Formats: sequence, C-alpha cells, structure tokens
Amino acid sequence: MWQVYLSGEIHTDWRDRIIQGASEKQLPVTFSSAVTDHEASDAAGDVLGTEPELFWRDHKSSKINAIRTKTLIEQCDLAIIRFGDK
Repeated sequence: MWQVYLSGEIHTDWRDRIIQGASEKQLPVTFSSAVTDHEASDAAGDVLGTEPELFWRDHKSSKINAIRTKTLIEQCDLAIIRFGDK
C-alpha cells in the first residue's frame, strides 16, 4: 500500500478527483493531506484545553497542525503538491 500526501492549493476539488480516480482504478493507495476544513484546523489545539485569547488558540492549533503535517510527509511514499492562483 502506497502512502500519498496531497498538499497545496485548497480552493478546488483536485484532491477529491485524485482520490476518486485512484479508487476507481482500485490502486493500492492511502491518501492523507492537511486539514482542509478551516474550522477543524482552527480547533486542533482545543484538545489541549480552551484558551481565553484567540491568539493562543490559533498558536496552539498551528503547532499541532504542523506536527501532524510533518509526520504525514515523513511517512509518505509520495507527495503531490499543487500550486494554485492563490
């Protein structure tokens, strides 16, 4: 089973199209990517407890997201990165 990390542009459905195509071809692939749901990404640090100040909530969430991303990239066999207009 290949581990593929999908990174980059978040304003289109390119990840979904790749995942669907691989599924249709029954390729031995498992996909991962950054958290593309904005609210879920912002809430990643909430597992460590609530923060009264928005700055510290964002700070904790960005650190947790960075650890997750770094780990997934280190463990993948292939990374696909798409650069978009934004």
